[in-house]
Formats: sequence, structure tokens, C-alpha cells
Amino acid sequence: MNIFFITLIIFVIVYILLNWFVKTSSKKISKGIRLITIILSILLAIIMAYAGRFLFSLPFVLMILPLIKTKAGLSLFQIFRIWSLLKLLKNSGRFNSKSKF
Repeated sequence: MNIFFITLIIFVIVYILLNWFVKTSSKKISKGIRLITIILSILLAIIMAYAGRFLFSLPFVLMILPLIKTKAGLSLFQIFRIWSLLKLLKNSGRFNSKSKF
């Protein structure tokens, strides 16, 4: 009897979710999935970093980067690449914040 009630509850939940999915616009669904992905990835990355598993948190952080856009239109991944380029130039001696005239 327990299995009957659990199955009935699951089918009702699936029906409600599918009914909402059909009636909602695709733009709203896309924003919702993006928001859920960002929140879930941030949460899992924080949990992995807190547990000391920094390497396991990197895929979650990399999954977030293309989803988050800055006001200038650059993604955080592009900003990270610019930062690493500036760091490389500084280490090679071609770029120095303290210029000598």
C-alpha cells in the first residue's frame, strides 16, 4: 500500500511540473534553468572547497563562468584570461606597473 501512495505522489508531482513546463514561455524556462544551475554550482563549489576538495570544486566553478555575464559583455572566463595574460606579461618583464622613464 505504501508503494501505491508513493507512486501516486510522484505521478502527481510529475504532472504538475509538466503542466507548468508546457504553459510557461521558453524565455522564462531558460532563465529558471540558468538560475538553478548557477545557484547549484556555487553551492556545490562552496561545499567542495569547505571539505578541502579544491580540485573537485573547479568543474563547478568552470560551469558557472559562461552563465554569468558582466555589464561590459565580458564573461568571467574572458576576464580571467585577461588577468592571466597581464600576469604573464608582468612576469616576463614586458609589462610593469611601475614604469621607469
